[in-house]
Amino acid sequence: MPPSPIKVQPQAMERPFWEEASVPDLVTSDAPAQVVLQPRSGPLVQRDYEAEVRALEPNGEARQLNDSLLLWFDQNPKAATDWINQTERFDDLVPSLSSLALGIANQGQMQTALAWVEAIPDEAHRHEARLRLYAQQARQRKVNDEGLKAAGFSADDIAIIRGGSLGD
Repeated sequence: MPPSPIKVQPQAMERPFWEEASVPDLVTSDAPAQVVLQPRSGPLVQRDYEAEVRALEPNGEARQLNDSLLLWFDQNPKAATDWINQTERFDDLVPSLSSLALGIANQGQMQTALAWVEAIPDEAHRHEARLRLYAQQARQRKVNDEGLKAAGFSADDIAIIRGGSLGD
């Protein structure tokens, strides 16, 4: 007997799920749903940066002191400035003074920012802070090469300021 012919069986194909999914009817007369957020049940906690700075003043880690000082300055610039002017740890505040000067200059008060930079006791740190301050101004196109020369910068300093390595 000859072998039976091979019959091609049709493959059962599953229908895509979206053909059988039930989709709700769109009703256009309903108002859009609103999400209601419940208010916080507890009081909002605000850190006391002044207390942190005063606790760190005697022998706290300098980096934490600077971080807390910057945050305190945002909360109360007058009190933070008064503390800066009387603290025994003034030399440890170079990072804060430089950052504060940049922020002040960014608000359009360049002369005040320069006064903050000039308060930095160490000449090398003061010079670096001035470079960073003027680099920020140059990136914002607030000062050109002639202005940098008038501010007393050498050709090497101007190349550093224009080089993009400060603050980028």
